[in-house]
Amino acid sequence: MTDQQEIQIDEDIDISRISSDNLKVLCCKYNSIFVGSHDNVDDIHFFDKSKRFFFTFTDGIASVYANMLNVTDEERMNVNGDLAFMSPILRSVYVLKSYRRKGLQSKLLQELNSISEQTGEPYIAIADPFKIKNSRYEHCIEEAWRLFLTEGYERPHTWKKDVEIQCGQFGKNKLKRFVLDEYEITKPFQHFIYVPNSANDGIKLAVKSIQRANNIVDK
Repeated sequence: MTDQQEIQIDEDIDISRISSDNLKVLCCKYNSIFVGSHDNVDDIHFFDKSKRFFFTFTDGIASVYANMLNVTDEERMNVNGDLAFMSPILRSVYVLKSYRRKGLQSKLLQELNSISEQTGEPYIAIADPFKIKNSRYEHCIEEAWRLFLTEGYERPHTWKKDVEIQCGQFGKNKLKRFVLDEYEITKPFQHFIYVPNSANDGIKLAVKSIQRANNIVDK
């Protein structure tokens, strides 16, 4: 049996209604569970086949627009592509306690980057470490995920240090600082984006304009 045959796609997932090309690829690589209506904001939870971690993406259903006050006339004239794009958002990554500090999150980010390069579509990531309430002795990633949904989650007392580490991991894996237009719970310093080299010029300029508007130096 091939890896492709072993993948379990939630029967509620309608691939044709997923906006993000990145998520369409992920549905063919990871076991998945869909939470949403396909008409509102859709969350897809993906599970490592080795049962070590899960991660959650929100489908990219809303456009991100360039900040035109931070685009020069020359840039506007020379750009190839629209100054707007849609991007899925990586909301969470949860690794079972016994598999932490083994570089799994970095390996996942590297794979997401590779997929992004294939599709030419960016993805946004939020650095917001959490712990699942009432989760102590973890042996099963599916059970951890069920607790994640039913019991909820909270920030650990080490959150400040943990978020600095996660932001550092994002940076080491070529994600850049970014700011979402609308945010409530998270802060701007937690927002990152991966812009593939294969993205068109319009996407790249739109991202730069938002970074300029927020005084972010794209290193």
